[in-house]
Amino acid sequence: MATASVSHDASEHLSWHRPKKALRDNGLALTTGALFLAFAVGTLFVGTAGYNNELAEHGQATIPLRSYVVSGHFLEALFENRMA
Repeated sequence: MATASVSHDASEHLSWHRPKKALRDNGLALTTGALFLAFAVGTLFVGTAGYNNELAEHGQATIPLRSYVVSGHFLEALFENRMA
């Protein structure tokens, strides 16, 4: 019986530290993913404004944010590789 309770106590102790270990072990990937999402959202808002300004200069109707998300302009801006 004593072994079972020690095993149970140890598993409770380990479950408390697993999230911390997971964060520590995957910190770089989590940070990179969070930065990518932050920059993607920034690209979405800034890109929509810029694209709509460009459309307005040419006398065309502007597009809403949800239409810009699926446009080629957004996808190109998000995934292009500038080596300038």
